[in-house]
Amino acid sequence: CLNRYKMSRLFFYFFISAIALSACGNRSAPKKLEDCPGGKPKPVFSEQMPGVSGHRFIAESYSATEEFTLGDSMAITLIQSGCEQPVQEFRFSLNYLPEEDNPVFWVGKSVDILYDLSNLSAEVAPLAAWAQAIEAPPPNIILGEPFLIQQGIYVSVDRIRAASGVILLLTLGAQP
Repeated sequence: CLNRYKMSRLFFYFFISAIALSACGNRSAPKKLEDCPGGKPKPVFSEQMPGVSGHRFIAESYSATEEFTLGDSMAITLIQSGCEQPVQEFRFSLNYLPEEDNPVFWVGKSVDILYDLSNLSAEVAPLAAWAQAIEAPPPNIILGEPFLIQQGIYVSVDRIRAASGVILLLTLGAQP
């Protein structure tokens, strides 16, 4: 009788566990980046590139963050995320407050920085293609709103103002 009690209790726990696991399996959990077609993210930049210093790369399950300083003053953070549709978000820390504050100015500033980065080495030369693609933004561009540059490919430009400067946000592969 005791064995039958233990067996029915064991069966009950097994049954509940099976239901719980199947319910969890039906949810579409985001893929870990290492399981994506592009594989595990790799650093884009390195300290071997001229002008790059303080380079740091951290890969996590669902994103990778790269931080470095370009020249003497611009801190750059690159966050890679997404699986089937990869997204790269650049954060450029500018230690000054520009006199202009309009979308066309900030897109132009993003283009200039992308061209500068593309000249660091052959590995990052493709950033020039992104710069060319966003050089002529749509006339009705709104900061923080993604705009289409090619079928299914969006870019977003925004800025965060602070007392000592600005963080320029450039998202390549932004979602509409």
